[in-house]
Amino acid sequence: MTYSEFDKLITGKIPKIPRDKIQHFTMSLFLTLCFGFNIAITIGIAKELYDKESGKGTPCFYDLTADLLGCWTGAIINTLLNTYY
Repeated sequence: MTYSEFDKLITGKIPKIPRDKIQHFTMSLFLTLCFGFNIAITIGIAKELYDKESGKGTPCFYDLTADLLGCWTGAIINTLLNTYY
């Protein structure tokens, strides 16, 4: 199967995730791995509050959801690393 055949097969079947949600997820994952869950989620919440209050961004529940998923993923990775290494 070539790439173009595969692309035709999955087109429309896998939802596209907006780039900014991926950025929220990866930044929260990185912050959790470096500083811990509480600090990472606090930064995510603060960013959304800043967007709301300043009017410079658009506060979004889905951004916060991506932050939370990134934090949970980072916490799971931290737990696994601390358990097995």
